[in-house]
Amino acid sequence: MLYETEEAPISPPARPPPPRPPSLSADMPVVVKVHHTDSYTVAIRSKTGASLRDLTVMVANKFEMSEDVVTLWYKKEGDEDMTEITKDDDMREAWSTVREGQLTLWLKDRKDDKEGVSPMQFSKVVALHDYEASEPGDLGFMEGDVITIMSQVNEDWLEGRSRGNVGIFPASYVKPWDKPLPKEGISCA
Repeated sequence: MLYETEEAPISPPARPPPPRPPSLSADMPVVVKVHHTDSYTVAIRSKTGASLRDLTVMVANKFEMSEDVVTLWYKKEGDEDMTEITKDDDMREAWSTVREGQLTLWLKDRKDDKEGVSPMQFSKVVALHDYEASEPGDLGFMEGDVITIMSQVNEDWLEGRSRGNVGIFPASYVKPWDKPLPKEGISCA
């Protein structure tokens, strides 16, 4: 019991628990963004957990190509290297990379295997200047950011990935990235 001269201790109200991300159920539709090595991207709506075969058919239909020439790739969490999806186990792993209802894949035609992937594709560049994204689909970055090239849109524009974002940007704002430079004051001996 409190008397008039005593004050009850004040404690902050309890915070509600953070919202949980929705779990992906097989019924939940997902947008699958597919970047083609020929410099364009399409979005396909799919059910979560679709098999490699089902996605291959959808992608082949969307790109109007034979299923026999479709090869899908994805990036593992925290990895910049591409992983080819060759079996359903790989596809399940790719599904684990879904974020905010979106799965990002890359498409390479097997008919292009002799030529290989463009030498520029998946190489890295470093930003020479800040670039502010002014249109949806642009990739904004700061001077010094390292960007992974996904495709060359045309002579003046590239498509790339940086800090988890994908978009296009002026080719004149970047230069090839060889390796990180040592920080000032740190000896590389």
